[in-house]
Amino acid sequence: MVGVGHWVLVVDPPSSRGVVDERYAVDIATGMLMERHHVSSQVASQILRRHAAARRLQVIEVARWLVATRSLL
Repeated sequence: MVGVGHWVLVVDPPSSRGVVDERYAVDIATGMLMERHHVSSQVASQILRRHAAARRLQVIEVARWLVATRSLL
């Protein structure tokens, strides 16, 4: 953290930034599935994981694809 007057700036280490971006993409994709299928976050996460596993992809790859294309499973 860096103090600037009475403000505090939190600086993420470079290695953690990718993790935050990945989590954000998974969260957005989960929300998209929740809205589309009218399901809970747990069910939407299962849909995402099963889709990834069936195609031998990582969950983050499927999540990024969903967010980028606005496609819904």
